[in-house]
Amino acid sequence: MAIEAHGEGGRLPVAERLRGLLARRARGIEGTELGVFARVLLARGGGYVDALADEEAAALVGSAFRFFAAPGPDVRVRALTPTYASDGWDAPVSVIETVMPDRAFIVDTIRCRLDAEHVAVETLLHPIFAARRDPDGRLVFIAGPEGGAPRESFTHVAVPRATDAALLARLEEVIRASLADVRLVTDDFAPMVARAQAVAGELEAIARGGAGPIAVEATGPTAGAAA
Repeated sequence: MAIEAHGEGGRLPVAERLRGLLARRARGIEGTELGVFARVLLARGGGYVDALADEEAAALVGSAFRFFAAPGPDVRVRALTPTYASDGWDAPVSVIETVMPDRAFIVDTIRCRLDAEHVAVETLLHPIFAARRDPDGRLVFIAGPEGGAPRESFTHVAVPRATDAALLARLEEVIRASLADVRLVTDDFAPMVARAQAVAGELEAIARGGAGPIAVEATGPTAGAAA
């Protein structure tokens, strides 16, 4: 049982290994929030992060958390190639990250858009968080998806390393536009279903009300011929 708890090669799970490093990066409430973010983010991303040194992995988590926690529009996207100078780690990949209210089709949309741009997905992490924000959009509460607050989606997508700023800007733009469409469609979904059900009810009522006259019309000529 102890071997299972320590993961491959007897190493601690990545979130446990990073706890001390992350604690030095943030204190108090922010430190608690960062710890929650790391735990949920890395729950299924250990293999990806295990390829990094612990300091690099902690820098990845810290940078991702700052992006998630920051205020901004409801749909936020960034595409970058992290460097030690800008993000605290020299990434062997480029990274696309998104934040938005949780919706269906987010992952499929990102994959389709990248495929259309001929960009391979090397890793895709998609944790869901319960999150609350103040009126200015700053994060004030974060928990796992069972936390009961409004749910927010975060994605961290690793793609082949790129240094072309124009390419990264294009990927950011097309994914942002596609996710904005996802939000529009899914926001309209419940009203569209309600309207479709209302129309179906109206048609059913018309059909019931028209059954008598239709039957008379259908049998009229036959009755006349018989006379």
